[in-house]
Amino acid sequence: MGGPSFYPIGPQPTPPASGVTSFNTRTGAVVPASGDYTAAQVGALAIASNLSDLANAAAARGNLGLGSAALLAAAAVLQSANNLSDLASPATARANLGLGSAALLAAAAVAQTANNLSDLASAATARTNLGVPATPAASVNYKPANPAGTTSATLVMMGFGVAATPVVFTPATTGKVEVIIACQAYTLTAVANMTVGGRFADQAVTAAPANGAAVTGTRFGGGAGNTTDAQIRGGSTFGISNGTTWVCQDILQVTVGHTYWFDATLLTGTIADQANLANVTISIKELVA
Repeated sequence: MGGPSFYPIGPQPTPPASGVTSFNTRTGAVVPASGDYTAAQVGALAIASNLSDLANAAAARGNLGLGSAALLAAAAVLQSANNLSDLASPATARANLGLGSAALLAAAAVAQTANNLSDLASAATARTNLGVPATPAASVNYKPANPAGTTSATLVMMGFGVAATPVVFTPATTGKVEVIIACQAYTLTAVANMTVGGRFADQAVTAAPANGAAVTGTRFGGGAGNTTDAQIRGGSTFGISNGTTWVCQDILQVTVGHTYWFDATLLTGTIADQANLANVTISIKELVA
């Protein structure tokens, strides 16, 4: 036989036909209402807690795919509205980007592709740096009219720089200029000594002198380290046919793009006798090197 069985004694209550009829002092049909359960009782997050009731904030960030940057303060990151002005060190930032000092140059300090190299400071220097052979200024040859002679015992100018065709030259590339003056030097009525020399100057600085003007300009083609002018004798007799050939040659270093005048200066060793230059030829050319 099995174990004992228990049976209720007396009349049994009839259960309500509609199930539970009251809850939390409420009667009638039981419908869940706010406050029946706390968020903690049902495992939910309370709005008022602003996520402080998360069991594990770090795990929550991980579940949202957030990285460690999510913990940084706003001041620790760059704000787009600040246009990088909030960098702790712009210099360090440039270095970290691999930028060099050229990154700080103004646009005007670098060549722009749209300008096709017209913004180079010196096209001539650029050609030299590229190894492109320089094109010197065209050589010139002058044959001025015979200047008026002088009876001055001190040097005076012959006036080639203000002649009908001024004896001038403008170097274009190197500024290294070779000048050759050749002529006949003679006295008019007797044999006498003369002093003659070459002179030049930047015409923007020193105006070209007229014939008979006081000596001016810089000496070239002189003797003793270019510190003296040539002393010559007018020939065994006087007159142009017996004159002495005078050649003044020198290589000068001048400024590219500046125009220079070239002239001769002359004096007579005998005031009573006039010194003269005739059949003057002047050749000027710019040397490549």
